[in-house]
Amino acid sequence: MSKENTPLDIIHKDEFFFHQKKTNSGDMPVWVQRVAREHWGQNFFLSRRVSDKIFIAFIQKGFIKYGRKKGVDQITGPGSVLFLSPLHTLNIETIKPEGAQILVSIFTGKKGHSFAQQYLGNRSSAISLTDPSRVESLFYRILETGEKGGLNATEIASSLIHPLLLTIDQEHKTHTSASNQAFAIFSKCRIYIENNWKIIKSVKDIPALFDISQPYMNTLFQRYEGCSPHNFLLQRKMAYALYQLQQGNQKVSHLANELGFADAFSFSKTFKRIIGTSPSKMKA
Repeated sequence: MSKENTPLDIIHKDEFFFHQKKTNSGDMPVWVQRVAREHWGQNFFLSRRVSDKIFIAFIQKGFIKYGRKKGVDQITGPGSVLFLSPLHTLNIETIKPEGAQILVSIFTGKKGHSFAQQYLGNRSSAISLTDPSRVESLFYRILETGEKGGLNATEIASSLIHPLLLTIDQEHKTHTSASNQAFAIFSKCRIYIENNWKIIKSVKDIPALFDISQPYMNTLFQRYEGCSPHNFLLQRKMAYALYQLQQGNQKVSHLANELGFADAFSFSKTFKRIIGTSPSKMKA
């Protein structure tokens, strides 16, 4: 028997499936099909390219050898992400007797493919991260959504794919650009927003804190974040709002006031633009 035909050596510790739901415009733009916490045994081997699905795996423990059929094999370990693009096959196997502990998410949809291409590119690969805990926590939020279930479980889980891919991209860029001076300035601005987003009403006051101009800060965010400082701030606020709504902790009107919006209508409009669906559909 060839290695390609060896059965997968997997133990599913947690595994949840989400059903496709139709929208007014047809299929869901992003649809999480499956999320799982798995143990890949010492005989695990995967060589696959699925034309309509995207495979993301976060390595919690253990080491993985990966490579293409006509390339040099490489090794990656805890705190990294494996990305299987629909366009390329990647061979993956465990290399130690204890195997590896993995968090897996499989998703599809036109926007899902677009997000993956925007943030991770077209080529299957392993992705190194500066702060793996940010990515790991988003995987667990998708798992928790599957465990809770409910009428809106598919929408809630699928709404987390964009922040998951965005965070992978952010942490990878941080990892590869740490020595860059411009990136260092950008990081200071970004960290300031990360630490103070709840009280920041406008990003216009931030450049003066780091002796740079507003246009230069805008340029840095567009280069490294792919969005304006204002949208980055809104993403943080909406991520918080999404979590609060999922937990059933606050009403929309209270969140609008807490996050500095004029009213619930303007908050809901921003929430839908950033998250992709209305706040009412995110309630637990």
